[in-house]
Amino acid sequence: MSKNEISKGILKAVLIIVGILTGLYLLNEIKVLLSYIIIAMVVSLVGRPIVKFLVNRLKLKNTSASILTMLILLGLIIGIISLFIPLVIEQGKNLSLLDIDSFQDNIKYLYIEMSNYLNRFFNFFEELLESSSIQEVEVSNEILQFFDKVLATFE
Repeated sequence: MSKNEISKGILKAVLIIVGILTGLYLLNEIKVLLSYIIIAMVVSLVGRPIVKFLVNRLKLKNTSASILTMLILLGLIIGIISLFIPLVIEQGKNLSLLDIDSFQDNIKYLYIEMSNYLNRFFNFFEELLESSSIQEVEVSNEILQFFDKVLATFE
């Protein structure tokens, strides 16, 4: 390879990297616009069969079919939202009736009871370990010392 070919390859790689970084920067800057474009694409995909039906079967003009389709889609969106409004209002009423102080007291009581139970449970295991034979403890200490010596020889 000649110096000229190597420099052209390096220049080409640098230009590709700069182009990719510029493209990513532009995508970052127009991400809000891209979200609107994607929403418009979805709405047009949903509305296209309705427009075709209105133009072909009902013999409406393309403009009036598009306007009627947008009104139908808007009505569907408003209908779906109006289904959820009573649920949100009802949940708001339920939350306003919630007594936060008694709820907090109940949580504290549950925490204390759980803590007491776990303390009794772990105390049982501690007593069990303490009551085990001393010989087992001495054997386990000898085993640990053996492994320490083995590991020390490898160092």
